[in-house]
Amino acid sequence: ISGRAQKPGSVALLRTTRFLRGALGAVQIGLATVIVIGAGGLLRSLHEATGDALGFDPANVLTVQVGLASSPFSTPAERAGRVALVTERLEAVPGVFSVAAAGSLPFEERLGPAEILVRGEDDGHQTLSATVNVRAVSPAYFYTLRQRLSEGRWFRPEDDETSAPVAMISSTAARALFADPPRSPVGEAIAVGADVPVGDELTLPKDAPAWKTVVGVVRDEWGDSEARASEAVVYVPIAQAVPEEVHLVVRVDGDPLEAGSRIRTALGEMESGWKAGVVVPLNDRVQDAYSGERFGAVLAAAFAALALVISLVGLFGVLAHAATTRVREWGLRRAVGATDGEIRGSVVARGAALAVVGVILGGVSAGLFAEGLDAVFAGVGLRTPIVYAGTVTLLTAAVLMASAWPARRSVAVDVVSALRAD
Repeated sequence: ISGRAQKPGSVALLRTTRFLRGALGAVQIGLATVIVIGAGGLLRSLHEATGDALGFDPANVLTVQVGLASSPFSTPAERAGRVALVTERLEAVPGVFSVAAAGSLPFEERLGPAEILVRGEDDGHQTLSATVNVRAVSPAYFYTLRQRLSEGRWFRPEDDETSAPVAMISSTAARALFADPPRSPVGEAIAVGADVPVGDELTLPKDAPAWKTVVGVVRDEWGDSEARASEAVVYVPIAQAVPEEVHLVVRVDGDPLEAGSRIRTALGEMESGWKAGVVVPLNDRVQDAYSGERFGAVLAAAFAALALVISLVGLFGVLAHAATTRVREWGLRRAVGATDGEIRGSVVARGAALAVVGVILGGVSAGLFAEGLDAVFAGVGLRTPIVYAGTVTLLTAAVLMASAWPARRSVAVDVVSALRAD
């Protein structure tokens, strides 16, 4: 076989160059792995937070804000009567499944959280002080949003201004308020908001009307997910604490747009003296609440895609260079009986080896620096197996694509021409 022999120094330089190119390709894939894992963890956390982690079902739920601060509804009793009337009217609208009222909604920007006291065993002594969000709701609120009862009972229509003050609390509030010593919240007494003393005065008489009996515990409005921590919420019957503005929560059957049009018509037919806002799907409020997380996820995905493209370009360059510099080697192998499949396989195997090294480096780095990466990627969990499995699958497919042309190029050269090449 003819051809000029290469000098030992040239062979060593060629091997060193080939090694450095391969190492650079592996490092690029490793960096892409870290970024893809971070973006994948963020997307998974966002999907979880807006899906199963929600403690309520926002699908087919419409909301509309109603103002009750005008003169015809100056007293709590007048406002409570108005809420009952509006609820009754909307329940008669075709396509409406259930209607509820609430002083505020999940994810809505609210006033500052309220202080809360838990009554102790001794007269007039507080056992714990904490901060919670207080929400006045009608008895149908939990049914309309399909929240789950963990313990106790729901609010009832008879829980009004003439009955004993009661409250329900979220699971997070139950853990925060009744963990030391651990006990059931049902039957315990709490005082919230304006009824709680301030300053150094941290006691209330045991028979003070400010105490509310906890009658039930409901699932958190959203789970304690990696994207957003759950909040402690105390619910009070809206008939016992009617706000000046309420949100009507309407679950509908069928097309929400058609139902929304009928709801607007029904609200417009009621007498003046109050103000109704725009009908907004609750799903839109949920999406708006996670707009920041969603922007971060899109940005992270864009960086991951860019890093993946750069790493694949580097890998393609390594393999394409090999397809050019190893022409004589492949010519010799084909001359002694190697098949095209074996030649192509050697190219793909080199790309796979570099990808494996890069993925291992990136995976180990992501695992070692998971805490720091969690902070960069908005507190997502990067040790989730599904994120790693998805990253490996994505990179495997990408490596096969990047190896396709060099592998095809390796068998496209005539054997005689390859043997004559320098």
